[in-house]
Amino acid sequence: MSLNPLSLSIEDQASLNRKLCYARWLYHKGAEQTEADGELNQMLAMTHFFNAIEIVTQNILLYRGWMKASERNGLTFDGLIERLEKKDHPKDRTPPAVPRRQQVLALKAKRNDIIHHGTRFHSGEVEESQKTCRLYLRDSCQIFLNLDIDKISMADLIRNPEPRDKIRSAENLASHGEFREAVQELALAFEWVEERIGGLLGSSPHFWPLRSSPRSNMITMAMASNASPLAPRLKDLEKAQNEASKELSSLQNHVRQLHELARRSLVLSLLDTKSAIEFFSVAPFVSKALGGKVFFEWSSVGPDLLSLSLVERAVSFVTDSVLRVESVIREKTSSSA
Repeated sequence: MSLNPLSLSIEDQASLNRKLCYARWLYHKGAEQTEADGELNQMLAMTHFFNAIEIVTQNILLYRGWMKASERNGLTFDGLIERLEKKDHPKDRTPPAVPRRQQVLALKAKRNDIIHHGTRFHSGEVEESQKTCRLYLRDSCQIFLNLDIDKISMADLIRNPEPRDKIRSAENLASHGEFREAVQELALAFEWVEERIGGLLGSSPHFWPLRSSPRSNMITMAMASNASPLAPRLKDLEKAQNEASKELSSLQNHVRQLHELARRSLVLSLLDTKSAIEFFSVAPFVSKALGGKVFFEWSSVGPDLLSLSLVERAVSFVTDSVLRVESVIREKTSSSA
């Protein structure tokens, strides 16, 4: 049983969506940690699962008006759950129960043992924690907020419209099975990330090909007149120029490849390395011509590797990358103010 839909302003609804997306992002980060080797990664996963649950619970109470913002820091998690159970409801309907209440409180106790005592838990308990988190997020949002948390766009967390719109487009394309087009949108969104990283580090993220020399235009104009006494020498010069042009083109290609390696190495040093390597293995290289036309250069195997799960991971990686860069920019802006 669900409660009546919330009546929120556009700004408040966007704020709530961002917080729920963050909780869902924590769940996904926890799920990634469960696949990594080592007990510490499993411990970190369980803290992510609990933190996601706590964020959702707090915001249910806040946006339903069952808790004031000033009360948030004064309530323990048990207090949040108790407040959720004792909320006011119409007298003609039975108050909905808190979903998976006992499992959620058990996860809280495990999280406290991890934080305060460094307790380790076996894989079965980690899997149960993941299941508890997933079902609590889904059911509590449906029951108390009348929202499907899985349908809220991860892009709602992003403030800048340029990468945000590309990621939203990618999510929509992926949902219709258009994986190649979805990854192209993500590649464009990631261009924004690389450009901002280049600005932060004072290093151009792109290789600008050498412009053709005006001298070549002068030679072409001179050869247009067969009566010119310089024509024979100009033909030899044109031949030499063509050979030099081919060598220059080859050199530019090598420089571009080296620059691309350096650029990606730089990006990898700031972002989630494992996810970045997977993204680069399938995403096309983006190049832009004069006038704004965009070209996508795919590797020979990139499109064949695409699947819904891979695209979803790519969405998570690009979204995470944009959020990290936005955070760094805000910190830098505030510190220089």
